[in-house]
Amino acid sequence: MRLALLLLAMPALAHADVGASAAIGAGAQGDATYGALDVTLTATWPGVRLGLGARGVWDDGTFRRTDWSGPADALTIVRDVEATWGPLALAAGRLAPAHVGQLADGYRATLDDRWRTGVRAAATTDDLAVTTEVDDVLDPALLAAAMRYEFAKPWAMHAAIASDPAHATALEAGIAYRTGSDHARLDLGASIVAELGLGASAV
Repeated sequence: MRLALLLLAMPALAHADVGASAAIGAGAQGDATYGALDVTLTATWPGVRLGLGARGVWDDGTFRRTDWSGPADALTIVRDVEATWGPLALAAGRLAPAHVGQLADGYRATLDDRWRTGVRAAATTDDLAVTTEVDDVLDPALLAAAMRYEFAKPWAMHAAIASDPAHATALEAGIAYRTGSDHARLDLGASIVAELGLGASAV
């Protein structure tokens, strides 16, 4: 399945700036060994960047078939996608760690060597910025959205929501003051963060 998707992309690559790479890794912990082979392909068009890749992992010399167990795993070949259309932007691939206001600042802190294919979308104007994000479309641990609105420059308000579908949901609302020059910028503000069912705190 992954190979088929790579072959379908080949005609479009003829009109792009293309790069390719491969990496081999190995290690051990006690008596257990670990080996990996990773290959990547990147292509760039005006306004679009695409990175594809595939990896094979061997645990104690045995190929890890669970990384290739179903058609949905083909999504993990999308390592990096960036596209812009005027005020709109879209990113996909390995987006971790996420930074959504004060709500999500680095997650999946445990050892995790599986590729996570997420999606982030943004719309930005002079006064308003809106973003939405999911960290992994197959196994989400973060669903998030954030908004910042400059209602009377240099004053702005912001709000965000982040949810772990298996655990908790957090909300943030706040106000900020921004001033700066060509070489420096100062942001001052305050937020209230509430984790549903657990209470609230000020930051």
